[in-house]
Amino acid sequence: MVKVVKGGLDEGNPNRYKFISGAVSDTRLMGVTAMHLVFEDQILPQQPLFHLFFYFDYEELGLETLRTLHSSDDKEIERGVRECFAGLGAQLVTIDEAEGYYYAKWMVDETKRKKQPLPSNIKEIQFILNQVCSAAIHEGEANSPATFEFTEKQLEMLNVKLCVLIKSDYGIVNYYLMRLFGKDNEGARLLVDRAADESKFDVIAPETHCTFLKNSISISESIGEHKIYRCESLVEVEAIAKHHYIVSEIEVYKRKVVGAKKISETEISLYEATLLLTREEYVSVYELDDDASWGDFSKSFADFSLGMTHTEHAGGRMFMDFMPNNNHAENKVFKLNDDIRALFYITGQGQLVVSAYTLNGIIQAEARLMLSDLGGMISATNHYQFPASIIYDFAESGFTDFNQYLRELE
Repeated sequence: MVKVVKGGLDEGNPNRYKFISGAVSDTRLMGVTAMHLVFEDQILPQQPLFHLFFYFDYEELGLETLRTLHSSDDKEIERGVRECFAGLGAQLVTIDEAEGYYYAKWMVDETKRKKQPLPSNIKEIQFILNQVCSAAIHEGEANSPATFEFTEKQLEMLNVKLCVLIKSDYGIVNYYLMRLFGKDNEGARLLVDRAADESKFDVIAPETHCTFLKNSISISESIGEHKIYRCESLVEVEAIAKHHYIVSEIEVYKRKVVGAKKISETEISLYEATLLLTREEYVSVYELDDDASWGDFSKSFADFSLGMTHTEHAGGRMFMDFMPNNNHAENKVFKLNDDIRALFYITGQGQLVVSAYTLNGIIQAEARLMLSDLGGMISATNHYQFPASIIYDFAESGFTDFNQYLRELE
């Protein structure tokens, strides 16, 4: 039965869909967030639920991805959720209707402000964009079905939901610098004490967007809860493809930044930057068993890799498995890639190459493979330990056999 709703089947009708649920990732301070909203069609209630998946980049791209799904199938929905939140190391936090509408509309408006293109399917959320969403108008006033007045207090609560609970001063310092170098000043301000003296803040980051590659922290001064941390940061200035080594002092009091002083900034060579980032890599090579089929392997690996991100390379496809959290941001020595749990690379000839940066990491990756359906289809042929990462060079080499690639290097 078709329900009579004002505005009818118009895709932009703000009365057509009923909000069912919403969730966001607590990864605002990493510079990206994801959101999942669920709606019911009030005109055609027999239709499957309408799922919206948003992926937002605070630093550069804005609303990078918008995926839609009409489904009531639990497995299909789970796949959509895992693909949306893949690699974020996020906990999902429940949001209410007003928060969902406001945040979706804010994502679109902010993307326009950044002068970035909106997703091609943006019309599918026109019913949200047609809602009246305005901040700080009348706190506590009831909302009509097509009007959501969003107060400053609600915005503050939404920001709390979007930000992970930071457990240490190291986390405060790393997140603060990460936001500065990413040209996300609003994100950095979330970590600054509201009563802080603005004159105590130097301009630390270069003028253009940087990738925050590494940060080493040491205590310069400590009096009770008042501490000054010396930071030695390696960043890549993307616009000029140069690496800079920046030394600063970040002043922290009661888990809030109260001052930031720039000590020095030096351009270093690619070779010097590589030395600072070099780390061991453990690699295991697997071959498909003679009695196993490529079709069965592909199907099982699709299930195994659900939630991983992947990229195409000259000789195959790389799957990146991330840590389930961003605890690496709490480390005294922060490294950008410390959130990678393992890499799984499938070559054009069907060889599976697995890598991790620690011995424990490769052991865990191998155990997960063997305990999955893949365990009965593949066998390990070689295990290696390298003083520096090699898997990306292999992926771009065009070789499809890792052992042959090593022989060529010799």
